[in-house]
This record gives sequence, structure tokens and C-alpha cells, in this order.
Amino acid sequence: MAKVRIYKPKSETDAALKELLEQAGCPVENNEKIEEPAEDEPLIAGSSEPVDEEDELVGDGEACDPEILVIVLSDDVCASETIDDDLKKAVNEGCRVVGVWPKGTSDDAPLPKAIKKYGGSEVPWNAADLGEAICGGKKIHKLPSGAIRPAVETERNCC
Repeated sequence: MAKVRIYKPKSETDAALKELLEQAGCPVENNEKIEEPAEDEPLIAGSSEPVDEEDELVGDGEACDPEILVIVLSDDVCASETIDDDLKKAVNEGCRVVGVWPKGTSDDAPLPKAIKKYGGSEVPWNAADLGEAICGGKKIHKLPSGAIRPAVETERNCC
């Protein structure tokens, strides 16, 4: 079973997200306690950047593979200046990223650039879709309402 970690686990949605993950059959690793990383411990395993107190992760800090980073796509998280760099680091280390839209989010809510660029899944706040994205390993791209998200234009690089 894949290790599930939560991005910014001290948010107000933490307990509700852990309950949703349990319902989906994908419990959080070490969910009985949130580890406080040392000041010089990296945000994502192998990173050279120090941990910011707001950016703690649940888990044991081992190598990412086969970890899944679950992120609540709240307005605060999506507007964060560090979210794209944090997600890029996770993806570069082999983590799959699954974004969960909080209840009450409108369908026109912004999606972090890193999720658009590196893939991952975005699911509404329901156990069935979350379970398919995490435990089923399927890529699911849905809006907060549960409707299929329109395809994102692929960024092309010139050679």
C-alpha cells in the first residue's frame, strides 16, 4: 500500500481530510501524530531547502517512492508563493500528487500551476474519487462539483 502524506497537515481541514482518507481506504501514514521536523530537515526527502513551519508533512521523511502527497486545494494553499516549488520537488522525487477540492469550492477556483504542468489528480471532497485516485492509481481530473475538468493546454518547450 502506498504511503499517504498530507501537505500542510496543521490546517483546519486536517481532521476531516484524515477521516475522508480513512473512508476511501487510504489511511495516512503515521496519522496518530504529526511529526515536527527539525529546523534543518528538508520539506521533501532529498530537498536542500529548510522546512518552513507551515509546510510540515505527515510521515517519516523516508524517500518518496511510493508516496502520495495529498493536498487540500484551498484558496490559501493555491495562492501560496511556495506551492509550485513544493509540488515540483515532490514530483521530481517520485511522489504522486493528489489534490482534493474542499467542500464549497466553486468550479472556477484556480489550480496550482505545478498540478497543471506535472499532472497528478484533482478530485472533489468524496471518498470514492479520492480512493480511486490514491489506492486505485487512476489519474482523475475533476472540478469541485464533480464534473470532469476540461483538458489543460500542455505547455510546450522549444528545443
